[in-house]
Amino acid sequence: MQTKWTKEYDQALTVVSKAALDMVEQRLAPGELGNDLVGHLLRGDDGDEAPMDRNLVVDNLKTFLFAGHDTTASALCWLMHLVAAHPETQERLVQEFMELRDSFPSVEELESLPYLDAVIRETLRLYPSAGFTKSPLQDVELCGHCLPRDMEIFFFPFFTQRDEVLFPNANSFEPERWLSEPLRSSSPERAGWMPFSLGARNCVGSRMALLELKAAVHALLSRYIISLPEDAKNLPKIVLLFTLEPNFVPVELQLRTSIKS
Repeated sequence: MQTKWTKEYDQALTVVSKAALDMVEQRLAPGELGNDLVGHLLRGDDGDEAPMDRNLVVDNLKTFLFAGHDTTASALCWLMHLVAAHPETQERLVQEFMELRDSFPSVEELESLPYLDAVIRETLRLYPSAGFTKSPLQDVELCGHCLPRDMEIFFFPFFTQRDEVLFPNANSFEPERWLSEPLRSSSPERAGWMPFSLGARNCVGSRMALLELKAAVHALLSRYIISLPEDAKNLPKIVLLFTLEPNFVPVELQLRTSIKS
């Protein structure tokens, strides 16, 4: 039985799917695929004799849209709260930004900032935007329990990434942990960090989401000093919907003297 809410959801999803399909068809008709995300996805089967699966391209576009909107917006809200609550972290980020050559850094420059990367990793460790599911290819025995083949198992990184065995002082915001050995010399996933899932079928939009976060943090902190209002000590609170969201993020913004002349 369909409720009013699920009907509205299905209608909205249909609109998004149609918009993505129309975009694909518009690119394929003249044969000019473009050099953006859509173009690269459409080139994904170059040399393949099988016809292009438009539905697969559309599904990937929707995944990128999801990764670049809902989950990334939640992560950015948590990050703004954390840097407002930790002004020393905020100022260290600004000092790192001052080392860049201009006010509009390239992708390569954003990727080269270790402390920005550490702050984002630590934010996603404390507040991973979503959980994920996996299914075993065969029956698996785990801690005395049998997990049958094809059973859908839900993983919630929020708990795993706050495990004291994996991360000492797990509930504390400590970006510096990602600058020290052994975390710095190994992939974060090997340490138990998995906000984008794990393995070959992890989140297809992970790199784009991380780059969006880096660009947004640079743009915001380059322009504003972000602080917490005096009455915001007990906020935000965690709300678990499809993603892990803050209920409300109160911050105060003050124009910053430009970090570039």
